[in-house]
Amino acid sequence: MLNLEFRFLPQTCALSVQNEHSARKIAEAGFDRCQNENQDLRMKVTRNTENQLIVANIPWLLGLGISVFILIFVGIGLSLVIQGEMMGFLFAIIGGGVGAGCFVGFVRRTQIIFDRPSNQILIRRRSVFGYSQEKHVLSELEHVELESTRNSDGQTLYRPVMVFRSGKQPGNVPVVLAYTNTRGPQRITDSVNAWLAGNIS
Repeated sequence: MLNLEFRFLPQTCALSVQNEHSARKIAEAGFDRCQNENQDLRMKVTRNTENQLIVANIPWLLGLGISVFILIFVGIGLSLVIQGEMMGFLFAIIGGGVGAGCFVGFVRRTQIIFDRPSNQILIRRRSVFGYSQEKHVLSELEHVELESTRNSDGQTLYRPVMVFRSGKQPGNVPVVLAYTNTRGPQRITDSVNAWLAGNIS
């Protein structure tokens, strides 16, 4: 009978294992929490001038924390196996797999550049899969607004999206990929809209 409570990165991943039948809940709880608190929404304005606005994030702490998460769960699982608890294999595989999934899916460096002289918006992302860059026409951007969804618990989550009403590809383009219930989306939305209106802070 295993009775363990493990808290990882408050407000990021919180897992609780009460017995062998709850091991599968590690994947559901861990993935959901990591998804809702994705590091993209912790972006900061790193440059704000009349000609250029840059928002960026380098998730060193998130990457380190998830790595520790993986090591702890794999370590606990192997320790249980050594003690004769075969459930330790499942614990290590599911717990370690959740951590690996969070790392691969959510640990990425993101930089968004709004540049008036070149009339471009550049969205740059680097992750374990490599580097990617999107280009959009700045003059075709109307504004940034919040897009909402609901998670499995019924909570309303948000993310900022760029609204293009004209041009070659009209529609909404996410500023960041994940949804969250933090203040991050509103801060990013306000910062970009203020810069578009010419309000430099």
